[in-house]
Amino acid sequence: MKSVKDGDSTKVFSGGDRAGRRIAADVSASARAGGGVAPGGIPGGAIPFTVLTLLLIALVGWYGLSEVKRQMQLNLAGELRTVLNANIMALKLWVETQSAIAETWAQEPIVRENILSLIGRAAQADLSKEELLRSPELKKLRQVLGPVTQRHDYIGFVIFDAAGRQIGALLDTATGPSEIARRSGFVARALKGETVISHPFPGEVALPSPDGTWKMGQPTMFVATPIRRGAGPAPGGDAAMTQSDDQNANPPLPPFDKIPPAPFAKGGVMGRGGFYKGEPSAPAQARAGIVRDEIVAALTFRIRPEKEFARILETSRSGESGETYVFNAEGLLLSDSRFNGQLRKAGLIPDRPDSHAILNLELRDPRRKTVPKSLSAKLPGGKAPLTRMAASAVKGSAGVDVDGYNDYRGVPVVGAWAWLEEGDTLLTRRGRENTGENKTRNVGLAPGVGITTEVDVDEAYAPLIILNRVYLVLCCILGLIAIAAILLQVREQKEERMRLFAENDLRRNKERLKAVISHAMDGIVTIHGDGTIESANPAAERLFGYSSAELIGKNVSLLMPEPYRTEHDGHIEKYLRTGQARVLGLEREVPGLRKNGEVFSLGISVSEMFLGESRMFIGILRDITQRKQDEEKLRQYAAELEKSNEALKDFSFIASHDLQEPLRKIVSFADLLKTNSANLDPNSRNYLNRMQAAAHRMRDLIYDLLQYSRIESQPRTKRSIDLKEIARDVLEDLETAIKQTQGRVETANLPVIEADGTLIRQLFQNLIANGLKFHKAGEPPLVKVQGRAGDGFWEISVQDNGIGFEEKYKDIIFKPFQRLHRRDEFPGAGMGLTICRKIAQEMGWTLAVHSVPSAGSNFTVRIPGNATVGSNRLGPDGEQAASKAI
Repeated sequence: MKSVKDGDSTKVFSGGDRAGRRIAADVSASARAGGGVAPGGIPGGAIPFTVLTLLLIALVGWYGLSEVKRQMQLNLAGELRTVLNANIMALKLWVETQSAIAETWAQEPIVRENILSLIGRAAQADLSKEELLRSPELKKLRQVLGPVTQRHDYIGFVIFDAAGRQIGALLDTATGPSEIARRSGFVARALKGETVISHPFPGEVALPSPDGTWKMGQPTMFVATPIRRGAGPAPGGDAAMTQSDDQNANPPLPPFDKIPPAPFAKGGVMGRGGFYKGEPSAPAQARAGIVRDEIVAALTFRIRPEKEFARILETSRSGESGETYVFNAEGLLLSDSRFNGQLRKAGLIPDRPDSHAILNLELRDPRRKTVPKSLSAKLPGGKAPLTRMAASAVKGSAGVDVDGYNDYRGVPVVGAWAWLEEGDTLLTRRGRENTGENKTRNVGLAPGVGITTEVDVDEAYAPLIILNRVYLVLCCILGLIAIAAILLQVREQKEERMRLFAENDLRRNKERLKAVISHAMDGIVTIHGDGTIESANPAAERLFGYSSAELIGKNVSLLMPEPYRTEHDGHIEKYLRTGQARVLGLEREVPGLRKNGEVFSLGISVSEMFLGESRMFIGILRDITQRKQDEEKLRQYAAELEKSNEALKDFSFIASHDLQEPLRKIVSFADLLKTNSANLDPNSRNYLNRMQAAAHRMRDLIYDLLQYSRIESQPRTKRSIDLKEIARDVLEDLETAIKQTQGRVETANLPVIEADGTLIRQLFQNLIANGLKFHKAGEPPLVKVQGRAGDGFWEISVQDNGIGFEEKYKDIIFKPFQRLHRRDEFPGAGMGLTICRKIAQEMGWTLAVHSVPSAGSNFTVRIPGNATVGSNRLGPDGEQAASKAI
């Protein structure tokens, strides 16, 4: 059977189909010739018919399985490529991000100035490690770059001079030697002008492991970027800075906020603008051999590969066996494996709880399954060959294999792979150097790497395996016992999967609970039955100013001032004695006491739980000082709002009675004058017509204002509203406008919602009328009202083919009395869309618009899912509700 490889989607075919058809034809002919009854009373045609039936079932099943397998292989190949490409893009984005961080800080004036000054100091004299550690430049760099490493979860930074010597680092042990430059070539590449990320390699000094202990040989990797002398004055030179007399070595991760700033330079000070006074003159620099814009150093940040680099690949793990990993040209694994436990049992990596596959495992084919026992098959030369995937990738090939091949465990897998050359992996950016010239700067992961995504064959073809079993059951229809055994096996496998899923869910829930508590914004403390604190999360530490070590074992009343401290102890004692709770299950507001003696408003909730026979209390603590201040402001705002509402009601009353009454008289008198206009001169009649038009506009404005004000003030009654029925009613009201414009309104897939029917009808009528009014000359308007169900919401769009407008006006059109066109072009007061947005806001919805000039507009109303109770979709004949042209 052929398979899908290297992007070539070839069809899977079987040579047995044609032979099977010939056999069926022969059996059919035999059955026709063997009529009558066979000896022994068995009909002569029964056996051939039975054989023919079984053969037909077998052929149909075989053909079906072949087609299923072919389609499954095509789908599987596409999925593998998709996952692989997604990981490649994620890896490139991560490379770009890390490179941008390094370049940004390399161009920071204070960082660059201190690095150049440190280089100048080291160039004047061969400084020892102790002298480098005491240098004020390194202290300043630690003060500036230390928080950067903590913010980005780096282990530290290292600065290399042009000779590859480590002249400065966050860790004392990484300062002085040039071990890193000898182990990896990324330093030399950075000193040639590239921003580059190294492969993971064993650390040259003791580094923190994932569990927090410091060990030698921990995997590490760097992002390195060059430091250029630049066109401005180079710090250092003849102006030597004073050295600090501090002889104490810095701890591995020093508290950077405690490091004092670097001392002033002797003979001049470092200014905030990024220059030094007292540096050598240009002729002196020329005599000293200083070259402007030359690369004099490399700034590097030490990355945790097990947290940053490998985590990118872990996010795409699928199922129980899917994984994506990266390796180098020798087949050495550069990221971690999800099968570390199996690899330890198989002896492929050291059998220690802290051992990992990263940098410890080569992708070699053991020729047989090594899990759970190692049985590696080696070549005469000593090592087993690379896996089929690795052997292809290191040659620069990319491919997909869905037939199956052994991975580094000896387990059959399917996979897709690619080799990322430096030209493929490196990303380029345009930047401006100090010279002002445009230059192309390469950043990326170097040298090239291979990347693959793999899934065990058993998992990838699980549905096909089940189909094969069903096929065997159909062929062995008389084997009832076999059917029962298979069904029992399927049930046991299902139960096993459910058990594994339950265990995984339990483990994930524990991890999730731990993460939630650690990252909770509120303080959480667990309290023993005697009132002593057993644990406190970081938020509680920040809230009270104590560390966990200072809180654990202390009575929780430590966090409360008197007299609440004594009262709280009494509440717990009384509850333990009588079982009557005064604080459990309730949120109380009490004063809290910080470590510095500050008293603040504290919200506390206490609940009870039992761990075996032990009684525990859980306290949720929250600083409610701001909330109480906000509550007071809200009370003031509520009072002011009540006054505004009363004023608005008074205005509505005045507008509806006092303003309309004189306006009606003006209109009436104008009508009377118009009936006697025969005696008026043309100018007078013109003035009369203009007065009537102005009065009518005033009446429309007052009506729109009343409609706008009543949206908020009038009571609303929510009920189940069928938007399809609302649309039909609106179309009947707009029948005249539709006929006049020869327009068409279509609706489809409108839901049933809980809302105020009057407001919804007004909203639909204004939006549809807007689409009918603003149509292009000579082209009948077409308005489409459609519903679409989203993730937790419904979206109703009203789209037209009208004149549209520019996007910069999309906020202006919703303001009162704002118009984009003259009244002689399109009538109206400019309040329709304002009323629409007000209705949407009152209902808790959102109203947005997207428009293109001469291509129409699309108004979108988003309704939360909790407001919908049903939907109306297309009928079986495809006709849309209320879609007829009127």
